[in-house]
Amino acid sequence: MAAKCRVLLLSDADKAVRDAKLTRFVRDAHALPVLTFMRWRQGKSPRMVAKGQGQLFEVQKLADDRSLFAPGNLVLQDGRILLVTPMDPRFVLLEAFAQWKRKDQFCTLHDIVEASGVDMRGVDRWQREAISLVCDTSDDEDMVTISVRPNATKILSFLRRKVDRIAAAHKAAAAKPSEQAAFLSDFTLPPSAAPLSNDGTRTNKSSEDDAAVHLQFALLTLSEYVDAFYLHPVIESYGLPLDSWDKEKKADAKPKAAADLIAKYDVRQSAPPSATKRPAPAATAKAAKKKVVNTAGMKSIASFFGAK
Repeated sequence: MAAKCRVLLLSDADKAVRDAKLTRFVRDAHALPVLTFMRWRQGKSPRMVAKGQGQLFEVQKLADDRSLFAPGNLVLQDGRILLVTPMDPRFVLLEAFAQWKRKDQFCTLHDIVEASGVDMRGVDRWQREAISLVCDTSDDEDMVTISVRPNATKILSFLRRKVDRIAAAHKAAAAKPSEQAAFLSDFTLPPSAAPLSNDGTRTNKSSEDDAAVHLQFALLTLSEYVDAFYLHPVIESYGLPLDSWDKEKKADAKPKAAADLIAKYDVRQSAPPSATKRPAPAATAKAAKKKVVNTAGMKSIASFFGAK
């Protein structure tokens, strides 16, 4: 018989459990958690990460509001999909370094990472050899008392390797359909999927333009995890101007509403578009001038209270 699995969600560790029916579930989840969810306080936009099986995972919720049933502020049903993917724990350290004020001094690793809100205990890749690729470390082997100092040269080299790997993956994903047939043939596609074509066509672009597109995609992906304090040197190392990069990233970062929400609340899409123009508003009649009242012979109110 398979062992029971528990998922522990820690959105607020200090909040007491008020429902007695959940007491046993929470107790079992603390005893044998599969994934422990934590809030990564990354700058102004907190994100959720998970820890389990010796790994650190990034948690993303796929936006699909069609299966969300939440009257008011109470979520009764949330059918959206949680995408959990492995994550390099050194990105958490780089974010903590970017917010740390004493970058030129050796400080305890525990004090630096504590502000991020992520507990790294039990993560296999959270070792001295791994973090030494982005910072200078002391001779202490204990990850609680070890002292570290950010090294700009190591961080730049580390991030450039990440950019090259992301660009290579993006280039492979943009290959011709005929080149992807050997890879996709190992998967069972649904009956509704369109058959693959071996004579895929591709626009004639130069290799320089393709490399620029892959590089821009890699830098945009990396900007979701790395602060601008360490991202700007990486951009400059590739010979890209920062002013145009910031404008492009700001334009791409604008949130877009879901299509179903637009169709639901936009009254313009409820009726089919008409080719006729909207009729001009009718001219309003000019306001008539009020008649002047003849006040001759009238007494004021004060005359009734005066001396007779």
